[in-house]
Amino acid sequence: MWMIVTLADAHTCVRVCYSNDHRGLSSDIIAEHIIPHIMNGPVYKIKEIQASVKQEFHCDVSYKKAWYARRRAIDILYGDWPTSISQLPTYIEELQLSNPGTVVVWDHHPLSTPSGISFDYIFWAFAPAIQVFRHLKPIICVDGTFLKGPYRGKFLVAIGFDANNSMFLLAYALVDEENNRSWPWFMRLLHIHVCGDVQNICIIYDRHHGIINAMRTLEEWQEPLGVHRFCLIHIRSNFIQKFKCERLKNLMYAAGVANQPRKYEDFMNVIFSINPEVYAWLTGGSVRPEQWALCAKMGDIVGGTYPQI
Repeated sequence: MWMIVTLADAHTCVRVCYSNDHRGLSSDIIAEHIIPHIMNGPVYKIKEIQASVKQEFHCDVSYKKAWYARRRAIDILYGDWPTSISQLPTYIEELQLSNPGTVVVWDHHPLSTPSGISFDYIFWAFAPAIQVFRHLKPIICVDGTFLKGPYRGKFLVAIGFDANNSMFLLAYALVDEENNRSWPWFMRLLHIHVCGDVQNICIIYDRHHGIINAMRTLEEWQEPLGVHRFCLIHIRSNFIQKFKCERLKNLMYAAGVANQPRKYEDFMNVIFSINPEVYAWLTGGSVRPEQWALCAKMGDIVGGTYPQI
């Protein structure tokens, strides 16, 4: 039993620290406070969270605590990483039910058991994308990017283009890494389920060894059945890393986007006069002109008007 005998309205004790980050104000409490803001959009800046907590609770919170609070609020509203991964089969099943004709291909891990099946790769393409591809330009760009969070996978995508040069997403895949196994698997399914009987498709990609290997080993994508081109942006990045010359980089890019053979040859002549080594790299050393230049065609190097090496 205890009883309050004195109540001091004003505290006169000296603060032992200069921090106003109250220990009782946990990230869970802050998460409950900011949930209405997260519902309006998950992009809620840390500085805004700190200002809101200061106004509501009259306490300062560290950047780390505010970050964890936002992460916790997003998990409460949308589910955490393990929940999202566990719901992937259900999500894919709903995609197929709501989009009849959608193609989904699972590739289960070879060590999976009947009681514990774990997927290794998954590929899907929506029915409208499959149906419309034959009306698009015969051009496909493929690329991959990394996933954030504890599950470090890679996301592969294929993009088509309509008559207005607007992008049209064709197919997707979740894999573990971009390598000589995942890219051939993705490119084979892309040809089977999306491309169909469309011939002479131009594939544009970066110089990733997995994609290059797929283009060389898959019979359906080998030239002349398919046309292989490199993304000029990636070529420019590789170029500047190798030669470290801003002027040559600009000349190379200008030659790549030139829509007239005369202009392309003029740019290549200037490159040759500045650095023959760069010219050799662009005309058959690491890449061929028809792989990166809009105007270059097979055989241009042999019969062109610009200098020969």
